[in-house]
Formats: sequence, structure tokens, C-alpha cells
Amino acid sequence: MIDADPQGAAVTAWIGALYPDGLPTEQRYNLRHVFLGTEPGAAGGLTREVSLDEATWPTALENLDLVPCGPDLSRVEYERTGGTDDALRYAIAESEQHYDVTVIDASRTMSLVTLACLIAADDAVVPVKPGVLDAMGVASLDEILARIRRRQNPKLRVAAVLATMWSKSNLARDVQEQAAEDYPEAIVSPIRNTTQVGEAPHSGKPTRLYAPRATAVADYDQVARLILGTPGAA
Repeated sequence: MIDADPQGAAVTAWIGALYPDGLPTEQRYNLRHVFLGTEPGAAGGLTREVSLDEATWPTALENLDLVPCGPDLSRVEYERTGGTDDALRYAIAESEQHYDVTVIDASRTMSLVTLACLIAADDAVVPVKPGVLDAMGVASLDEILARIRRRQNPKLRVAAVLATMWSKSNLARDVQEQAAEDYPEAIVSPIRNTTQVGEAPHSGKPTRLYAPRATAVADYDQVARLILGTPGAA
């Protein structure tokens, strides 16, 4: 899991990285270091590159490693150098770790970091809430994705659009129908509204461990199976 959303760094705060005891703070590398390297004072006065593997840490959850981030990831926006757009793609390609799936949690804001995430990705999963503004945001995202496919990442596709906080309302149905029209090849799935999704971060557990029988968990599981092509998908 790569946390690429500096606004609150929700995944990092929710799941947390496990660092070795006694590891100095300046050596607890995160995604910002992958983009910008070390601080000049942290390497004998020199700046050096940091690989994705150096910024990858275990978590308390089995089979889940995390590349954390913090608010300082926003520094990429004003300290960027040539090649920043492709930095994450190359970092993933050069990694010596082998994972079944790499999930990148990107910001909804179209920042330089979000652009780098889309250039590095094979599939985009787009959450949309039942509202006019979110629906408009999905439409504008389509233009950005088309431009990225033309210029930098021709294999990028919208694999799924998730109608989150879904309830049986006309607005929710309208948003879902519009998404199906805009992305005919994507999985368009409702994620039913449930209070356990909002409660789970306070427990420090993923929703599927905090409330394994929640309707939203079943919905997310179904989408994951469809995207990955695993048995049990309908």
C-alpha cells in the first residue's frame, strides 16, 4: 500500500508503519523521500536518492506493507525537479520487492503527486459520492485520464467506479447510472452506506477486520474479486 495523499495521510494514520526499535526519525523514510531524496543534513551534508524499498515498512497486518506519507509530501509540488512525473513509475519498476497487488491511495486533488500516481498505475478505481459536485469531478477526471493515456501511460484504464455512501435515493441512482454511461467498460458498483466504515479508523483496524459482516465490506470484496478476476465474483 502506497499512501500518496498528504491531506491527513489517512492510510498512514489508520494502519501505521512499524519501524525498527531505535531507528532515528530521519531514517524513517516515506514517499516524500522517494520523490525528493534525503535532507542535506541527513547524509553527511549530501542529498541522496531513496528507493521505494527503503521507504516500505511492515504493518501490524499480515501480508500488508506500507509506504507511508505525511503532510510534507506536499513539498513535491514546489521542490519538484525534472522527471518528477515519472518518479513513482520508475521507483515501482526498480523495486526488488514482489507483491501480488500494489494499491496507491491518491488524493482527489489533481496535484503533481496524483499525476505521478496515475502515470504509475495500471488501473484507476474512482470513488464518487452521491452528489452533483462529485459527479462533475468524475467527468473532468475523464479528460485528465485521456491525456495521460495519450502522452505517458497508454495502458491506464478506469477499472471501477465506486458509488460510495450509497442508499436507495434518486440522486444515488442517477450518479451510478451516469458513471455507467461515462465508463461503459468499468465496473460500476454501489458501496452501501454503513456507519462501521466511519468507525473503523478509530479502531486502528481495516473495516473488514473491525466489522467483517458490514454491507460495505461485502461490496468492496465483490469489487476486488471482479477487478482481480478471482473466484467468487459474480
